[in-house]
Amino acid sequence: MFRLTFVCVILISCSFQSKTAKTLRDAFKRHQPRSLNADQILKLSALSNVTQFQSVLNTVIQPRVVGTEGHEQVKQYLMNYMNGLGWTVETDVFKDSTPIFGTLQFTNVIAKLNPNAQRFLTLACHYDSKYVREYTFNGATDSAVPCSMMLNMAYVMRNVFNSAKNKEVYLSSERVVIVIVIMPLSFHHSSPLTCTHSVICSSHLDLTLSLSHTPLEHLPLLSFLLNHAPERALYLVERVDKCYNLDVWIMLLSRRVNGFQSNISLQFIFFDGEEAFKEWSDTDSLYGARHLAQLWGNEPYSRGTQDRTTQLDRIDVLVLLDLLGAPDPSFFSFFPDTSSWYRVLINAEQNLSSRGQLERYSSGRPQQSYFKKRSMYAGIEDDHVPFMKRDVPVLHLIPYPFPSVWHKQSDNLNAIDFTTCENLNKIFRVFVAEYLHLRV
Repeated sequence: MFRLTFVCVILISCSFQSKTAKTLRDAFKRHQPRSLNADQILKLSALSNVTQFQSVLNTVIQPRVVGTEGHEQVKQYLMNYMNGLGWTVETDVFKDSTPIFGTLQFTNVIAKLNPNAQRFLTLACHYDSKYVREYTFNGATDSAVPCSMMLNMAYVMRNVFNSAKNKEVYLSSERVVIVIVIMPLSFHHSSPLTCTHSVICSSHLDLTLSLSHTPLEHLPLLSFLLNHAPERALYLVERVDKCYNLDVWIMLLSRRVNGFQSNISLQFIFFDGEEAFKEWSDTDSLYGARHLAQLWGNEPYSRGTQDRTTQLDRIDVLVLLDLLGAPDPSFFSFFPDTSSWYRVLINAEQNLSSRGQLERYSSGRPQQSYFKKRSMYAGIEDDHVPFMKRDVPVLHLIPYPFPSVWHKQSDNLNAIDFTTCENLNKIFRVFVAEYLHLRV
């Protein structure tokens, strides 16, 4: 038993109960990236595993027309792969009428890093391939490569993702009490826990974080952040240096006993039935996206929110990948409400390139960049449309113009430039890490 010489306990009550339903969208608007330093960028770049990426692509790159054996194999592969990495996998199974083939069963595959999170950065692509009667269509860029990129990200970043998932660095949407216990550095790290329990013995302890030293003058700012931007508060504590030879311990104590709910996490959606079977129309295309957007738009989400909040409101931004893998793509910002996040991609590419982490570039043009500093309206119909019609923010990462192999028999493995693929993989890793404020 130790002798307590100095304890300062500050209680801050924070209730998010009344702020969230329409404020799920407000939270996205307030959300800011957390810029990575040079070492962190290099660490993410070094995670590259081209062999693993090629192995995944070799499995996915086959005819995947809805209702065929190849389609079923790829669907099961996606589900098993994400399950194996510890993600929570859900499916949206439904039937719809199609030309040529009549009624077919479709399956959207949804994988969540932390299913209890309130909001999700959502990466998406489609996994079906186009039906072509005259020849075998493998759909390499469309969209075997995007599928493989997402699986590759989940694999190479698994330690980073698991660390974020296990530590739960974000605040609950429920009412929580923040207890800051300041102890002399001479105490063993296990000691404050005993002391804390004696001070707040009746509280249910959901989570304990041991953080670095926080000067006392930062505590008013911490209090402000807890009430206005809770996802930023803990990082303030982590980043300040030691002061007064004190350790600061933050305990998050929730009145809930059914588990801690983090504020934001990562979600993958693999859409089914993007391709038209006969001729593109409102009813013969985007089968999976149309169904899921309608389903989530009608499904209430009530945890810590006001009335009329739906599952769809939990999507911070839908980042849709399509037609990737051909050399030298050009991307543009298509939508004003996500232009600031498009700039994060521009900066990620520049930061990687300036540190020599991008292989220059497949065509050999020295000043080439993938993400152009331009916005444009292209009017492209893709899986984002049903979500955008319901006011979900969208980042559409599709090359413009389309690859020359689009909807041709030549959209096969020979069309894929692996240098471009790995450059994009690195950019996407930096983007996700900065969006989610991951500890790299």
